[in-house]
Amino acid sequence: MFDFDEHPHVPEAIALAQRNEINVATSNPCAELWLILHHEQQTAYIEPHAAQRRARELLGCGKHLTSDALAALDPLYADAVRRAKQLDRKHAGDGSPPRSNPSTDVWRLVERICKSNRR
Repeated sequence: MFDFDEHPHVPEAIALAQRNEINVATSNPCAELWLILHHEQQTAYIEPHAAQRRARELLGCGKHLTSDALAALDPLYADAVRRAKQLDRKHAGDGSPPRSNPSTDVWRLVERICKSNRR
């Protein structure tokens, strides 16, 4: 899992991972978008620092989540997945490239982890 932030070689890294059959989860512009989507929709382009600031406002912490923040996120998980999928549909519908800002597929990673824990 990684975020885009200001990394210049993200498309190449994703392509290399795919060629080597490695699944990746990304969040554009940053991991905090995933946290924001638990609380609200974010359909407009957002700068990384603005996303980080908004996540702190919503959770009282940054990406290093406190136990209270984790507990608050858990019941909002389905909303975050729905909003992330809506962003994918938005980008497909308006012709913007997949994984455009804002977008996240961290939910795929979470689903995979949950599935493997049920075994």
